[in-house]
Amino acid sequence: MEIEIRDVTDDNFDDIPPLPGFDCRSCLYWESPHDFERKIPEKQAMAKKRKWFASMARTFGSCGKIIYLDKKPVGFAEFGLPSALPSLEGYPTGPPNQEAVYIACIVIRPEARHRGLATKMLRGVIEDLRRRGVKTLEVFAGKGFQEYPPGPAQLYQKLGFEIVRDDERYPLMRLKL
Repeated sequence: MEIEIRDVTDDNFDDIPPLPGFDCRSCLYWESPHDFERKIPEKQAMAKKRKWFASMARTFGSCGKIIYLDKKPVGFAEFGLPSALPSLEGYPTGPPNQEAVYIACIVIRPEARHRGLATKMLRGVIEDLRRRGVKTLEVFAGKGFQEYPPGPAQLYQKLGFEIVRDDERYPLMRLKL
């Protein structure tokens, strides 16, 4: 089993793997909630997301990772500064710390789950951001359910995240790097 984690770039953007019934390449929930709610056409949404990644790469650095299993893309992580993710304002346990980097999602295709890939992806994100000098990571993790794009709270607790604002569904969790 060969595992590789790569930053999302313009060259591999199309490798972001779709989930059953959902394509992360065209999801604008975090970056552009207005366009997400309007359900803009998929090609337009993909172009907007690709542009967002390019803009973030210039101003902050990579804001996404793709995990490959035996050279096949099977998972995706997205993260960024809260100022670049306006949907964060709508959470009952928010807003997150404006100095932290926020994890928007860590998703693994169903056929590749239960192999520790989400944990490897999260470790890769943590190490990358630590090298960049980031001091704090935050996430609104899912509590009591698994099918939530940022992932379950248990995933984050395993790697040392602590609940800083509890909620029955979306606790705000933090890791000091």
